[in-house]
Amino acid sequence: MMFRPQKPTSDRRRSTAYEIPLSSSGESRLEKAKANNPDVNELDLSAHELNSNNIRPIADIFSNNSHLMCVNLSGNNLGNKGVASVLKAIANNPSTKIITLNLSDTQINSISPNVIASFLNTNQTLQTLILDNNSLLSVDDTLISLLSSLNSNTVTPLKILSLQKIGLQAHHSIGKLLSSAQSHKTLEEIIFDDSFDFQQIIAQTDLRCEFKPGSPVTFYMKPQLKFGYSR
Repeated sequence: MMFRPQKPTSDRRRSTAYEIPLSSSGESRLEKAKANNPDVNELDLSAHELNSNNIRPIADIFSNNSHLMCVNLSGNNLGNKGVASVLKAIANNPSTKIITLNLSDTQINSISPNVIASFLNTNQTLQTLILDNNSLLSVDDTLISLLSSLNSNTVTPLKILSLQKIGLQAHHSIGKLLSSAQSHKTLEEIIFDDSFDFQQIIAQTDLRCEFKPGSPVTFYMKPQLKFGYSR
């Protein structure tokens, strides 16, 4: 499920309830999500000045809502603490239906291994996780913990993991990442940016790969996903 582009709005005001700029329709949508209204299954809060403090009432919604399927929090200064709050809230909700979570450009560089492991060992719905534009290799814990958890017997049915522009600089880093992730039972695609030559990686792995200059590079984890496959 893809996000529909957010329409520009000129009536944003700072919400007293959520402490972020919201249009009247945006605040109404949040209130409906808070009330677990079945009509709201997407929540796009990209670039809404969210941070580790004002994310809390939003995270509370995730801990109780059973209808949201797609959540976009990209472009917010959540940091490690804010993202951890989101992951904990979703993990602690046995009724969650979230299948797509966009955490790109949220200023992550290190999340507790326990938070990652707990999420992947508890959540049974997430299929697409987007972590683009975060410095996940400035501190190795986050990416290593994620790979380690994916390599174990997790229950999260993750299919697509997007890791564009996360600070990967060496070919061996991607090779190690792909090798670790290949054993995950549901993972189908890992997506990188083309910031360096992937030909060497392709030559070292039997995974199928799809790429074009200037476009994302997709590795397919399962043999049945043949070259040229597009979702």
